[in-house]
Amino acid sequence: YPYTKRYLGTFENHFSTIGLIGMNEVGLNANWLRADMTDKRTQEFTKEVLNHMRNRLSDYQEQYGDLYNLEATPAESTTYRLAKHDRKRWPAIKTAGKPGDTPYYTNSSHLPVDYTTDIFDALDI
Repeated sequence: YPYTKRYLGTFENHFSTIGLIGMNEVGLNANWLRADMTDKRTQEFTKEVLNHMRNRLSDYQEQYGDLYNLEATPAESTTYRLAKHDRKRWPAIKTAGKPGDTPYYTNSSHLPVDYTTDIFDALDI
């Protein structure tokens, strides 16, 4: 694509971004946790997952010579799409939102959507 070639030049310095969604719901659904992101155990498990992902991406960079980065991706419509597919396969799965609403997953490793509107409360978690 001519315009892409003009402003990107080369793909050698661009990253392949990897992210996750729904860590809050992972905590709610995991038998050994059964707690959302406000719980220290779920936070610690999330750190372990993120560290594992970061280490794997580092290995992939060395193995393939490509650049990867781990980000808190918003994933927008993907949070709905994956939750919808999971709900179809596992009807009892916990997702974000209220019962009867369209299922979705919380972005990245965010706190529950309705946890607080006070940013300072969220930062204290």
